[in-house]
Amino acid sequence: MALINHVKDLAKTVTCPICGGLADYAFSHPILKAKQADLYLCPGCDFLFVARPDWLKEAYSRVINLLDTGCLARAESMRAQTALILYLLAGPKGRWLDYGAGHGLYVRRMRDTGLDFHWQDPMAENLFAGGFEDKAGMQYDGLTCFECLEHFTDPQREFQTMASRTSRILFSTDLRPEKVPPPDGWWYYAWEHGQHVGFHSRQSLDFLAKKIGLSLVSDGRAFHAFLPMGEANQPAARLIKWGSLPLSAWAHPALKELFTPKVFCMTLMKKRIFSHDLLGRLQKVLGSKTWPDHLALKSAGQTGG
Repeated sequence: MALINHVKDLAKTVTCPICGGLADYAFSHPILKAKQADLYLCPGCDFLFVARPDWLKEAYSRVINLLDTGCLARAESMRAQTALILYLLAGPKGRWLDYGAGHGLYVRRMRDTGLDFHWQDPMAENLFAGGFEDKAGMQYDGLTCFECLEHFTDPQREFQTMASRTSRILFSTDLRPEKVPPPDGWWYYAWEHGQHVGFHSRQSLDFLAKKIGLSLVSDGRAFHAFLPMGEANQPAARLIKWGSLPLSAWAHPALKELFTPKVFCMTLMKKRIFSHDLLGRLQKVLGSKTWPDHLALKSAGQTGG
């Protein structure tokens, strides 16, 4: 009865935070036990979002909610999935920012791999990548943003902020099915913790990419990138879309640097080049920053306390 009365009082349309058009009321659902989430679907850009979420302070009493049991495994799997892609995009000296980096585990592991990564997250304490925080005005060769997009109440503003720092943005979020799932028909709504407030389709992501002058590259499921037009068909983009490369990609100059007979035979057996198969070789070529970072922090007077 409370939900019925609540729905009667709702506006039929609200302004879409992506395109500025009028979004239509879709449905309401209880969230965090005592609240109601009101969702609207924009017919212009196909963005499904929660209007006026007034429970976020409560939802973020813990930055990483207790139900996110996959956070450590996700950081490691993203390292294996992305290291080669980032290397192909920006080379061995590329400088990267993890936007919404949580406690910094992915940043630390990417530095262990040999890539120059930095940390940014206004909501979290930097536990694993201290000393490598983002600095105002610093420009980057690229930016990563994993499992954050569904948390943004104003995704257009967030992407404009990201685009002011770089022209390459790699990110993850589960794509919404073309037909909007019913309230209890999709786990990604995550009603139990209240942190997910925006649900994207390929159409809404494509709209955002064009808004900042970039091209959408996507695997059609959960891994995506906004890249300059000229990079949308390069080997890195193909890895994002398909998860592997044909053996002919060994002719690419950047891959030649990683070539060894052993690694080649591994890819030959699989008939494809997979990112995770080159992770160890990539770390050896780049040189892990684990010990150099320790020495740099010690030299700068960091005590570890």
